[in-house]
Order: sequence, then structure tokens, then C-alpha cells
Amino acid sequence: MWSRLPSGRLIAGVAFVALAVSTVALAAPADAAGATAVRLDAGTERIDVGERTTVDVVVSDTNGGVGAYNVTVSVDADTVAVADAAVDGDADLTRVDVADDGSAVTLVVALADTADAGPQTIASVTVEAVAPGTTGVGLTVTELADEAGRTYGVTEATGTELTVVSSVSPATTADATGSAADPVSVTPSSTAELDGPADTVVAVTGGWRAPATLLLAGAAFLIVFGAFARRR
Repeated sequence: MWSRLPSGRLIAGVAFVALAVSTVALAAPADAAGATAVRLDAGTERIDVGERTTVDVVVSDTNGGVGAYNVTVSVDADTVAVADAAVDGDADLTRVDVADDGSAVTLVVALADTADAGPQTIASVTVEAVAPGTTGVGLTVTELADEAGRTYGVTEATGTELTVVSSVSPATTADATGSAADPVSVTPSSTAELDGPADTVVAVTGGWRAPATLLLAGAAFLIVFGAFARRR
């Protein structure tokens, strides 16, 4: 909706702007303000789902400032949606229309006061990331004039591109094969060195290990000794 003027003066203000622009157009040749390009500058080209970023509308070169314009910024609302928009600088007449589905915003401005020369940021559009994907952000310039009402010749209107990524990081999972087991250090127990062929070694509490044949011999001795004792 229009702002900065009381409702009772709106019609008169619009009529005045129309008359002023018409008068200047008759008095000056077309494109009297010179030629310039308009572009979109994104604060970032990569955002997470749910985050917002700002896209600026920039006039590359001006001579006499920017006094009036009509621009539309459009997006793919399935990926990013227009959340808000604002006019940069002072303007007596402003109108900002955001589409209900967030797919576009149109800014119409008149009687604006900006710097007289150089590049000018004339508006800022806030978009919100909706779903992962990449989308172009389009720019259409219908009208662009300096503060005296002289029309700029727009040589090109350049949009930008935004990439939306998921804000949820994949869960960290363990390797299905598992990691290799850490080597276990074992300190060998004290052992007795015995002559003869190698025997099976049986672990004995206390750290000493005896050959199995020695244990069997001891058991046989105990059996024989027990039998002899009974006979006596």
C-alpha cells in the first residue's frame, strides 16, 4: 500500500507525480538520465532451511540519483519465499506488494531522495529458505528515473541464484565393519626351562607354568603312595 502521505492527499500526490513526469518527458529527450544496469546482490548464495537472507536491488550507475522506480523480484516459492521488502532511502510515495504465496514482490516508489551519483541500493528484499534446492532470483525493471523525473535507459536487469541446504546434519554412524581391535600387551609369566621335547604347558596360579607330563607323574606317584599306605 502507499505510505508517507495522508490518505486525503494520496490522489493529489499521484496526480502531481504523473503531471511532473509527463512535463519532464515532454521537455527532455528519452533516456535523458543516461544508461545504467540494475542487478540483485545477495548477502549470501547458500543458506540453510529456515534461515533468511537479504537480496539488494542495486542500480549500477546513476547521474542525478534515483527518484522513481517500479521493480519486481521473483523467486521459486517452493525453495525460497519472499518474507519482506523495504525501500532504501527516503521516498514520499512507496508501495510494496508481496504475493500471497511468497513468489514475488513489487516495489513502486516516487519522489525518492538518494545520493546524486554512483551505484545506489534502492531496495532490499528478505527471503526465507523453504526446502533444499537451487533457485534463480529474477529481476524485472519496469520504470527507473532520476530525481528530476528523467528516465534511465536500463541496459540489463541481472538476477542472482540461491542454494538452500538442509539444516540437519546426517547422524554419525559407526563403521559396519568396526574398527580394528587395539593390540593387547601381555607380560609373559615366569617359566621353567626343562630339558627334553616340548610339552603341553598348563598355567598354574602364581605365574609359574609346569609341563603336563610332570603333573601326570606327580599324580601317579600320589596314587601309588596311597595304595602302599593302605596295604600297610
